[in-house]
Amino acid sequence: MTVEMLAYAALSEQLGCSTGAARAVVKRPALERKLTQAEEQVALGYDRIAYQREIVLRTDDDGLDGAIALAILGQLEILQCGHIAERDHLLAESGYGNNPPSDGRSKAKPMGNRSRVP
Repeated sequence: MTVEMLAYAALSEQLGCSTGAARAVVKRPALERKLTQAEEQVALGYDRIAYQREIVLRTDDDGLDGAIALAILGQLEILQCGHIAERDHLLAESGYGNNPPSDGRSKAKPMGNRSRVP
């Protein structure tokens, strides 16, 4: 199978559109893949934060020093802010606004059968 390599200008001529539109056609699949990965990271981040909150509560209930657990929770929350910012940036770049494309799959894998802290 041969793959034809075209410059954006040549592709735009074939498609009958501007070079900017041709570039968008080429980059759209990669952008959607990155957006899907970002959505998965955000969903997993929420699960990780919820689990770490459980650990913090357990250390408090058991009378243990929860300083390390609390510090880890803080770091997870900071990391989550970065994941959300990246996702929002990709959403804005994709033109989907706050409605990412859905492929019908769950975005995050469950972390197991743990009860959640309300």
